[in-house]
Amino acid sequence: MKKKYIIISLLLVLFSTLVGWEQKNNIPSPLKVLYPFSIEVNFDKPYNLIKAELPSSKNLLKSNEEEWRVTVTDSLVLTLMALQVGEIEVPSMQIVTYDELGADTLFTESFNISVLAVTDSTAQLTDIKDIQGAKDPILLVSQYSWIFTSLKYLIALLIIGLIAWLIYRYFDDIKSLILKNKLSEEDIHLLPWEYSLKELRLIKKRMLLTNGKEYLFSFEMSLLIRRFLERYYKFPASVKTTYELKTDLAKLNVSNSAKIIAVLKRLDEVKYTKGKTVTDFRSEEIYLWFEKFVNNIKEYEERKALQTEAK
Repeated sequence: MKKKYIIISLLLVLFSTLVGWEQKNNIPSPLKVLYPFSIEVNFDKPYNLIKAELPSSKNLLKSNEEEWRVTVTDSLVLTLMALQVGEIEVPSMQIVTYDELGADTLFTESFNISVLAVTDSTAQLTDIKDIQGAKDPILLVSQYSWIFTSLKYLIALLIIGLIAWLIYRYFDDIKSLILKNKLSEEDIHLLPWEYSLKELRLIKKRMLLTNGKEYLFSFEMSLLIRRFLERYYKFPASVKTTYELKTDLAKLNVSNSAKIIAVLKRLDEVKYTKGKTVTDFRSEEIYLWFEKFVNNIKEYEERKALQTEAK
């Protein structure tokens, strides 16, 4: 008798620890591709945490994924969407519950669903019908394709020819703009007045003193003056603004500094207006002034060198 009571007590304890739950499938009718449907799982008591996992499936997709993991609740709603039409099996899904005693695992029951295409209005799947009464468009290009093809190639040839002519016409100017900040190895070893007089000869050779070349002349001459000041007085004049140069020349006590700044300002006006401000601008006067300025320094340095050798 005692054994019988012991067995009954053990069975009661065992059944009291089993998880009680109920599954309810909420399937809309009709169910179409990417329409949500859900599985509702209700438990006989609340749990601290309940989470579920969807087995790998190419035909199903989780919806509202954040609801697949909930806390302090006695129910769980798993929302899914079908990705294909036809008969699809919803697999058994693992659900893990957590409480003070630990974790328990259970599995939902699998079931099948019938999925329709979005455009279907009945459960009967139908083929896509051909569009009736549609006519092929009459394209202007297809009728006169040879004209459009000829025009396309003609325009391309004209553009290429124009680019080639511009390169030929302004080759020297383009070359000078590309190489304006580069000094050859030979130029680096030239004395400041030697380098400047060489560049002045190139300016005259390229005919930058003629009317219409004021912009290029002002660009080249402004850079040449700055390079001469940089090489002769040994400070970074080529990267200084005219305003900054005025201060630096004053500190160095450079003779004719007022004239240098006045010339640079005039060159700046032409440069920054792309050659539009050329009233009373005389390229040759500036050219001759700078040539004389450099020659004076050249003569001064040569006399100084002779005096040093005489000593």
